[in-house]
Amino acid sequence: MDLLSLLWLLLTPCGLDLSQAVNPFAVQQTPPDPCYDEKGAPRRCIPEFVNAAFGKEVHASSTCGKPPSRHCDASDPRKAHPASYLTDLNTAANMTCWRSETLHHSPQNITLTLSLGKKFEVIYVSLQFCSPRPESAAVFKSMDYGKTWVPYQYYSSQCRKIYGKPNKATVTKQNEQEALCTDGHTDLYPLTGGLIAFSTLDGRPSAQDFDNSPVLQDWVTATDIRVIFSRPHLFRELAGRDHEDEDGGASSAAYSYAVGEFQVGGRCKCNGHASRCVKDKEGKLVCDCKHNTEGPECDRCKPFHYDRPWQRATAREANECLGCVVFEITTCQAPKQPAWEKRQVVSAGPEADDVVGAELGVRSRQGQRELPGPEAIDVAEHQPRSARSACNCNLHARRCRFNMELYKLSGRKSGGVCLNCRHNTAGRHCHYCKEGFYRDMSKSITDRKACKGKGVIS
Repeated sequence: MDLLSLLWLLLTPCGLDLSQAVNPFAVQQTPPDPCYDEKGAPRRCIPEFVNAAFGKEVHASSTCGKPPSRHCDASDPRKAHPASYLTDLNTAANMTCWRSETLHHSPQNITLTLSLGKKFEVIYVSLQFCSPRPESAAVFKSMDYGKTWVPYQYYSSQCRKIYGKPNKATVTKQNEQEALCTDGHTDLYPLTGGLIAFSTLDGRPSAQDFDNSPVLQDWVTATDIRVIFSRPHLFRELAGRDHEDEDGGASSAAYSYAVGEFQVGGRCKCNGHASRCVKDKEGKLVCDCKHNTEGPECDRCKPFHYDRPWQRATAREANECLGCVVFEITTCQAPKQPAWEKRQVVSAGPEADDVVGAELGVRSRQGQRELPGPEAIDVAEHQPRSARSACNCNLHARRCRFNMELYKLSGRKSGGVCLNCRHNTAGRHCHYCKEGFYRDMSKSITDRKACKGKGVIS
């Protein structure tokens, strides 16, 4: 017996396929979706923490090399110091540095502007310098792709004089979105390798209750980051002589700024409804939304999932967007289960357009309808997750909307309302016949000819 035949005999009793034995990776399980637990229930999920600046383009208001100088030449790769060096891969052995033009007047603002390409929840902003750190600098953020800017943090040894801010002010819950000024990270030394690092949540009172603080959620959100170097260190410290008066007047001493690494640490903002961000067909970064949400930041419910208001997911509650909790005639159209396709769950007339389940004499919870009799039908058990959560308009409407009044009246359980019911149907869920038409009981309510009359089917 040859070796192949022997191997086949050994594998056959175990029910193994030969291809699986030869290739142990032939059958691989799909990795679990972080947005759902092992039972398929939704839970909060967040993208991984990243340096959102890595590889991104930075616009610098000043870069050396044009015209070329002895130490900087934009046309010579060995002497060039472009802005792309701010967000490339740096190592201790190979620190590439962006450098500004040589300047002769102070103060003169030099600006670095970074676009993240999408909303991020920023945890920190840091810059590592190849030159001495500036004596005064400011960090700004934009939430609308650079249209408007708000301050994030100021650094200066003269906070009140330069920025009109007190040094080391206290943050309370009443001013958690206020940019502070500090004299930290403004020392002249070290002359190279110095760091400016800003933590967006450090010292903010609601940081420990971030899930329940819309103010801080807004505070950490940014699409763009801008850093402005406002003032270098005094020339007498750099050149050993006094070249600047007390008012920061002009001087002939030369200086420049140089930065080796510009980092923005944070997560792609998806409001707890996505575990990753991907590029869409246009190459834009968007959230891979789950929980029946959609939008660049999973910031709205999908159509037909308006049964309760959109909410951000929290550690305790996924706040999945839900379809309508239905109390009227419906059909359970589970794939590959023909016996279920024509089975009615709960029968009710036009009064089902009212909000309350108790008025119908039925008990209900999301995904399950219970008949008044001994038989209870669990729809959720027979339908896929995506199918059972859609707003139910009985196939007579293409759109639904959220109604806050209905939602409140239902005890904050259900607020979806179908729009423009077709096929001569009416009601909140297009579940009964409009005036002048009567129900053909031989047809399901989902049938386009369920309502008969002298009129023409619309």
